[in-house]
Amino acid sequence: MIKEAFTYMFKDNKFLQKAFVYFLITFIGQFAIQYATNTLIPTQAKSFNIEYYAFLLLGTVIMFIPQGYYISCIRALKEQQANLVLPYFNFINNFKQGFKFNISLWLLCILGGGVLIFACVIGAMLAIASKIIAMIFFILAIVVTIIFMLAVFIYAIALTTIFANTDSWLSFFKFKEATKIIAENTSKYMLALGITIAMTVLSGIIVSVCHLININSIGLSAIITLLTAILASYTVFVFSYILAKWFKTE
Repeated sequence: MIKEAFTYMFKDNKFLQKAFVYFLITFIGQFAIQYATNTLIPTQAKSFNIEYYAFLLLGTVIMFIPQGYYISCIRALKEQQANLVLPYFNFINNFKQGFKFNISLWLLCILGGGVLIFACVIGAMLAIASKIIAMIFFILAIVVTIIFMLAVFIYAIALTTIFANTDSWLSFFKFKEATKIIAENTSKYMLALGITIAMTVLSGIIVSVCHLININSIGLSAIITLLTAILASYTVFVFSYILAKWFKTE
């Protein structure tokens, strides 16, 4: 089954065209983000750089399209039993789906961030009475935040599977259903997490190596974006199969 996840897409006669469109959009979106973060990032001398925020926003919005296409791939593959065929791009629908996917994820992140901010405020208030109590509170807040971030990472695959099947704004809060998916498919889920970690590490290595190259920031952004976009374009098709075929939701 794992071999199928890495090879099924090549049986689609139009795979290269679909993959190229995905790569092209991803490249444009990621380049805008990389250009902003590597070249235009605000400095103390210029704390507000409108060009930086414009490119960052542009890249983020463009990335809604491939992210929405990813969800479309999961749904399309789930409905097929044999001779798997990837869907064509529908830019408007893909954008809408990517927007909804990101808002759902951001709601969860905002909740986690809100808890941390609340804890910091309480800690600051406690500091008036006792610095020791405040320090303990801050440490606990940091520990809880780390646990929250780790939980989001571990549950991301299951929660994305739920979103692809339910199309609900609150999909990323359905931890009970996600836990059931993990419990019923533990070995497959651990394998999927392992692939996620491997792809993340590989992407990190690519970025680190590129930063060692002595070139200008625009050239660096282009190289990093090119290589990571190629990796992302293949990874998304692999995980579309994994989420569609390995894990079942009610």
